[in-house]
Amino acid sequence: MGSTQANPGNRIEYDRSDTAPFDNKPFPQRKIYLDLIPKIIARLCPNVPYWANSPFGGASANDRTVGDIHQWDVWHMSQLPYQSYKDIGGRFVSEFGMHGFPVLRTVKDFCRGAPESQLHPQSKVIDCHNKGHGAHTRIARYLAENFRFDMTSLRNFVYSSQLMQSEAYCYALQHWKRQFGGPGFEECAGAIIWQLNDVYPGTSWAFVDYFLRPKPAFYTIRRAFAPLSVGVNRTPGTRWIDEDKPRESEVPSFDLWAHNTTPTALQCSLKLRTYDFESSAWTKLPQDTCERAVKLKAGQSTELGILHAQPSWTDNSLIILEATLVDSKTGEQLARYVDWPEPYRYLYWPKDTKITIRVDGPSESTAVNGSWENYLSVSSNQPLKGVWLEPIYDGQEKDNDREPRWEDNMFDLMPGQEITVGVNGLRGRKVSARFLGDWEIGNDL
Repeated sequence: MGSTQANPGNRIEYDRSDTAPFDNKPFPQRKIYLDLIPKIIARLCPNVPYWANSPFGGASANDRTVGDIHQWDVWHMSQLPYQSYKDIGGRFVSEFGMHGFPVLRTVKDFCRGAPESQLHPQSKVIDCHNKGHGAHTRIARYLAENFRFDMTSLRNFVYSSQLMQSEAYCYALQHWKRQFGGPGFEECAGAIIWQLNDVYPGTSWAFVDYFLRPKPAFYTIRRAFAPLSVGVNRTPGTRWIDEDKPRESEVPSFDLWAHNTTPTALQCSLKLRTYDFESSAWTKLPQDTCERAVKLKAGQSTELGILHAQPSWTDNSLIILEATLVDSKTGEQLARYVDWPEPYRYLYWPKDTKITIRVDGPSESTAVNGSWENYLSVSSNQPLKGVWLEPIYDGQEKDNDREPRWEDNMFDLMPGQEITVGVNGLRGRKVSARFLGDWEIGNDL
């Protein structure tokens, strides 16, 4: 047992063999956790299990093999890359997190009345709305590792941090779900994100802000926590130039898996498509690789094999892999994930990149079977990372007006692909779309 503070310097370690009485010994509060509360629970509700603290488990407060852990080696402590999450999970990760700005409407709310000089990422106003010690430094560091971010524009900086938070949470949840693979392979059985929402308008680890407006990460988390999800792990995991650890090849291969949280095994199809961002062309996969039947075990992850490097791929190729689970009978999409070459800061979008949005009302069939007031069809001529949809505000919004409720958001888009999402609460307003690097090509949507 230890302090729940993220800083290891504040954690109090003690000898577990040192039992009651606890008075006049290190960490005397143990009397409450290990003596008083257990006795009360045993008397009042003996069938309720009691967990003495969080984190709590083995020989130390954060033993990754026993009990639960708070995993703050990303963001706090060692400030590891968020891509390290796959190697630092635990039996139950009861606390972890990554900072991200709230939606732009909330940022404008807490910057209201500030002079123009304060509307930039490093201003005093922005710092006053972040209570994480050293957060400005850490956000900049994680952005620098992953994106070519724009420090001159608050709007672009806000979006980049939102994408960073979304990617970090997706990476952790996807890989930790993989580590629950049935009897004998139950390395991680769950995760709780710190935190759900805020008590103050600002930038934080939350994925819902003070006004209960979902951040972009909300939608990413919802997909990752869905009953059915598909995961990808690329090798090599990064194209980052490391002179100390040169790679023989940049040509990737991909581990594939899926997670089925439901109590029923599922027969479905796995579809794979690959696109070379360097040559702006789809690459050909063997027929038996493009689509094949898979069976997902109930209540656990299922390994789906490896997509090996293809003969047409070279060291210069920037392979984007789209993996989709499809209902074999109906053709309905059950889960989808798009894996990109990293770091994203090495990717450059063509100047002719275009995104198209069409807004429709419900058709007669969807009006009967669905609950969405409008449907947005989104398409592009290039693969896009982190498409974020939001209304173009008309100035009539009140603080307590909710944001539109989206069927999906903060998603990736492949060229020529049209994704349709439902939305409630648009109120006739037009819709804007952000995506990674749009500020470099003059996106005006």
